[in-house]
Amino acid sequence: MNKKKHASSEAGDALINENKKQRLDITEIRPFEELFNQNYLRPEFISACRTAFRKRLPFNNSTSVTIFNKPFPIIVLPDIFPTEFLKSVKFALEKEVFYHKSNDLYEFYQSDDLKLSTKPELVRLRETIYSSQFVQLISELTGIELDETPDLSAHQYAYGNYLLCHDDDIKNDDNSHGRRVAFIFYLVEEDWCEEDGGTLELFDSDELGQPKNVVQSIIPKWNSMAFFELNSTSYHQVSEVLSRSKIRLSISGWFHGPLHTRLSNANYNLPTSFPPRLDQFFHHQYPSINDLVNPSYLTEQGKKNILKTLRQEASIELQQFLKIEVYEKLMDSLNRVEWDENPMGPPFIRKYRLIDNEKCITPQPFYQFIHDFLTSTAFTAYLSEITRYEVTSLSSEIRQFLPGDYTLLHDQALDREGLDIVLHCIEEKNKETGEEEEWNTEWQGGTHYVAREEELLTLWPKKNTLSIVVRDEDDEEDEYDGGDSIEDEGEN
Repeated sequence: MNKKKHASSEAGDALINENKKQRLDITEIRPFEELFNQNYLRPEFISACRTAFRKRLPFNNSTSVTIFNKPFPIIVLPDIFPTEFLKSVKFALEKEVFYHKSNDLYEFYQSDDLKLSTKPELVRLRETIYSSQFVQLISELTGIELDETPDLSAHQYAYGNYLLCHDDDIKNDDNSHGRRVAFIFYLVEEDWCEEDGGTLELFDSDELGQPKNVVQSIIPKWNSMAFFELNSTSYHQVSEVLSRSKIRLSISGWFHGPLHTRLSNANYNLPTSFPPRLDQFFHHQYPSINDLVNPSYLTEQGKKNILKTLRQEASIELQQFLKIEVYEKLMDSLNRVEWDENPMGPPFIRKYRLIDNEKCITPQPFYQFIHDFLTSTAFTAYLSEITRYEVTSLSSEIRQFLPGDYTLLHDQALDREGLDIVLHCIEEKNKETGEEEEWNTEWQGGTHYVAREEELLTLWPKKNTLSIVVRDEDDEEDEYDGGDSIEDEGEN
């Protein structure tokens, strides 16, 4: 993701000049009128809806339309089309080819642009949405000037699919034209509920325009349409689909139009290297490294084998890295800590938890002892020996990843070259049976390394495993879901 600037109004809201814009004339729109709910074409409804949307006022109307005003206005129209027609659209969509789309930001299935479809039901739907009457209706409901033809495609979100925090705010090179309104038609099962996931979640933003927290969650409803204005703070996401038996099916796209905004001089205050870098290592007295680390990794032959693998593969996983009794003591210590309730952000870059040190009641917890050891001169000397890299500085954190947590690729996230060192701290026991159970990749939690959009390496969490990755200037890293980990990013 690239650094962004936020937009500020040049002359108030980009409202349509009502004296110049022709009113919607339902006598001229026979095909559109046949399909679209006529309750939404009444002038008094349009006027009341636009006023509530632009001024963020409560909206009371007999149509069951909902306008959410926080964190930014979004309109939800129920009962858009005749039920039988929409069922035929859904049936036709199920015969379309959907392509798997996956990167650090999203995973879902997407159709081709629906303007290419020749299926009669989809053609009829497309011509309705492409009609000047429909575009004008959305323009009048929002008070935003729009072009004639929107983008349009269908999406399927299966179990585990998601779309993380983003703003859809895309402009042309001179910022004079771009996406103005995002819209979604929901074709989900009629009994879709919050427990199924796949909610449309809206973020508020801080004084710098960066997203903070999810403050509104909208459950997809059959035969409803949600739409909202796009700008530099219209951050939203689709939460992970939790149902194994239902597909979150939708048709979505954007209306484009001229931009009546200018770029401000405000910049995102993104961390250039997080966590904070340490240029001095701990010099405390520790038990010998021989008392903590698996002896097979300390022999001369063991260290030569590590170096050989790193030179060939640029990565290695040292399983059972800590001695068994040391690892068990570490896990016992981590299981007793309190994690911060507020995840690290901003959410378009990362979401995970750190230890809440203010709630720590143990004077010298064992997890801190191990963390200090991994950032000590003794351990960095060991790293230098097995990698042949001189570690001159490092960044280090103890992080917890819960379901839905992640880190994303970002231009400023890490220095391009260095060593990534991760000690995975997970328990591989089934809570119900107590038996050992390896990490299931269906749970996500992998760390992915990519270069120029090509995935080079994926590391999955393994109990008591130290992973070492040599990162060059072309590599980038992201992580999604997981357990606890102690992570160092060493710079060479």
